[in-house]
Amino acid sequence: QIVEMQEEEKKRKFNAAKEVGDLKDIIDSLTEQKKLLANHSEGQELELARLMEEIDKKERSRQEAVVVGHEKESEILRRSEATNERLQTQIVKQATELSRLQSELARLSQEVSVREIEMERVKGISNDVQKEMALQTRKSSRKISELEALLHDRDIQLKELSEEIRMTDPKLR
Repeated sequence: QIVEMQEEEKKRKFNAAKEVGDLKDIIDSLTEQKKLLANHSEGQELELARLMEEIDKKERSRQEAVVVGHEKESEILRRSEATNERLQTQIVKQATELSRLQSELARLSQEVSVREIEMERVKGISNDVQKEMALQTRKSSRKISELEALLHDRDIQLKELSEEIRMTDPKLR
């Protein structure tokens, strides 16, 4: 029994020594991680300082650009009056084109509606006829989509031209 107790005591001491060794390894690992974090933090502080300097440089450049921008603005105003008349002509052309596209869109929308009604009526007709009507409807729908996109683009161009005239014409400001 004494031998058994001595064996258990040896096992406990061995396990305790192993636990102490494991804890020392964990402490060493955590110490190394702490050093790495400190180095990383130092690097981040240097990077922050570098970025702050870069921001200051960019702000100075921006301020210089503002001064140059004011000088160029006067030059642009002189040129804008010549551009104004050209843009107004383009606006008239764009408005005419927009009106034409709207009419075409309305006509095609009506055509699609008529074709859809026809499709409902001919459900009893052969598959080939139905397929042809579906194809025509898809073509009309695609054409409508194209015209809507073109109409949208022309509308945007018209707004841009109006804005450009407004921005360049000192009387409209």
